[in-house]
Amino acid sequence: MAIEKLVSLNVERSYEELRRILLANECKIVAEDPPRSITVEHGSFWALTPRDVRKRIRFILIPQDSKTKIAAITSLASDYIALFIFAFISLTIIIPVGVWIVIDTENWAEETGYQRMLMLTNIAKILLAVSTILVLIGLISGIYTYVKRESFSEEILKMLT
Repeated sequence: MAIEKLVSLNVERSYEELRRILLANECKIVAEDPPRSITVEHGSFWALTPRDVRKRIRFILIPQDSKTKIAAITSLASDYIALFIFAFISLTIIIPVGVWIVIDTENWAEETGYQRMLMLTNIAKILLAVSTILVLIGLISGIYTYVKRESFSEEILKMLT
């Protein structure tokens, strides 16, 4: 999804102003085609907010009489997406295996009367509950980040006159 803004500057001045704003906001320019487009990377791999998560943004400038329409297309960085998918799949596999181990160990401990093993299964249950909560939080966070990925682009476009 692209977001757009019509600015009252001509395309050359719009490009210069956009470039200045991007550099002032810690964006790394990865491609330029003055004055038609500029592509930047912004954010950190370890960020927790949609505004600051690592992403690539392509700004396309389209002249319209004496004004310029600027379109911004944002995509999340591939390493961020890969980490999210890896963590989600890993925890989704670990949780059922952990449940199976807890149930099996608990049954064994009850059959043999080994009480210390029951204490360990209670600890394992707590760890499984925490893992399940982390999967849910991660899933909600990932969806929220994807939906709000344009927030930084919107902020940049608002700075243009």
